[in-house]
Order: sequence, then C-alpha cells, then structure tokens
Amino acid sequence: MAVITMCLSKNFYLFLAAFILCSGLIAAASEKFPYGGSSAREFTYTGENPLLAAVTKGDADTVKSFLEKGISANSRGENDATPLTIAAYGGHTGIVKLLLENDASPNQRDGNGSTALTIAARYGYTDMVKILLAHGISVHIRDTKGNSALIIASLSGYTDIVKLLLSRGAVIDSRGENDITPLMAASEHGHLDTVKFLLSKGARVNSENSSGQRALYIALENKHPEVAELLKKAGAK
Repeated sequence: MAVITMCLSKNFYLFLAAFILCSGLIAAASEKFPYGGSSAREFTYTGENPLLAAVTKGDADTVKSFLEKGISANSRGENDATPLTIAAYGGHTGIVKLLLENDASPNQRDGNGSTALTIAARYGYTDMVKILLAHGISVHIRDTKGNSALIIASLSGYTDIVKLLLSRGAVIDSRGENDITPLMAASEHGHLDTVKFLLSKGARVNSENSSGQRALYIALENKHPEVAELLKKAGAK
C-alpha cells in the first residue's frame, strides 16, 4: 500500500508540474498585442493554393518559381487571403518586394479587411512600409475598422513608421475607429515618443473622439502620467 501511495504521489506532482508549465506556455502564447490579435509569426495558411503555402513558409525560391510558372501574384485563398498580405503578416520583406515586382496589387485587402501596409504598420516592419510606399500603395488606405496605417502605427508605438507615413502625406489629425486620432491612439497606449513626435508636428491636442474624450483624458484613464504631463504642457485640457 505504501509503495502504491508513493507512486501515486509521484505521478501527481509530475502532473502538477506539467500543468504549471503548460499554463505558463499558454499564457505566453496568448499575450496581447497593441492592436489585438496574435503574433505575426503565428499566422499560417492551410488552404490549397501552393503559392500562398510557399509564402507562409517564407520560401522565396519556391515563390519565385511559382510566379515564373504563371501563378498570379494576386491569387486568392481561403478567407480571401492574398500572397501579399500573408507575406506581410510573416514579416517576409523580401517576398513582399518579389510579389510587387511581379505585379501584385499593393492596395489589395484580405478577408479581414487588412492590407499589407496596415499589417506592416501594426508589427513595426519599417523596411516593408518603405517598399510598399515605393510601389504605390495609398498612404490613406484603411482597414475595415476605419483605421489608417498612421493610426495603427501610433497605436503600436512605431514612431519611425509614423514619421515615414507623415512624410508621404498621411494626415496627422485623420480619424479612425470611434473617431480616434493618431495622438489619441498613441496616448491610450502610453507611447511617449510617438506622442512627443505627433505634438512636434502640430497634432491637435484637444480634439474629441466619438465619446467626447480628449487625448489627456484617455492618457489619464489608461494610467499614463508621463504622457498626460506632456499633453498638458502642449495645452491639453
């Protein structure tokens, strides 16, 4: 009986240790990103389009081979996925360039309403943003929530991309989902450098969203005192 009890106890503690480890892994995997969703690297394509499957794997040589065989760079897969948006999700900048050089439409949206530019802005792929802009993607293009790449980059705190988009004609006080501005978006998530840059470029500090909230209120509500202090110095009320 003592032997059986000892074995059960040992198995129990092994199970408990495994449970704790797995719980930690699950928590890490479900970590939230600034603009929602999961890590770009977790995106996969499971449909039957061979070009899209190769793009998902980041296999540039196979992608090039399929394009040379005549598979369209604008072909669609499940959920209206496109080679360009899948490449953007995966951070495959070289493949994005390859697709654009083979007549991929830069402004195409996938089934989630995302474009390569809004995806690149979300994950901070600065070089990819440069390539997309060089190939004619509209800096004003929005996702289905109504957010432009500028608002998404501000939400995520990628100041270099904010600078790049503004230099290419993005409107600094443009509106997005719930009438938010880039300044409100950056203030909500406590991105001090992004807020500082937007203010230096003349962002309106006392604009209101659809709920009548201003950037200062949003910063305070989300417990970002340094951002709030910066906004106050700029005349926020």
